[in-house]
Amino acid sequence: IEYIHENYAGPISLPDLAKICFMSPNYFCHYFKQEIGKPPIAFINEYRIQKACQILTDSELPVSQVALSVGFDNFSYFIRKFREYKNVTPTEYRSHL
Repeated sequence: IEYIHENYAGPISLPDLAKICFMSPNYFCHYFKQEIGKPPIAFINEYRIQKACQILTDSELPVSQVALSVGFDNFSYFIRKFREYKNVTPTEYRSHL
């Protein structure tokens, strides 16, 4: 979790996370979900969206730049995940502040 918090803005792969914990990727996914209650990718995405909300609140950066700054390299995936977690688009989120 500490690694995710420190490296959320860059690419994070399951093999890298598993390697840090000296586990196979499959076992790591199973263990992470058992301990945290959600799969690693869901945890990472949720954390990135949380960080995006902070940036949207505290800055005037374009939404596309916010997506890149929190580790999403696919803009449409960012919009889809943001809506999944917050029930609004990033632009709607910002306009309701």
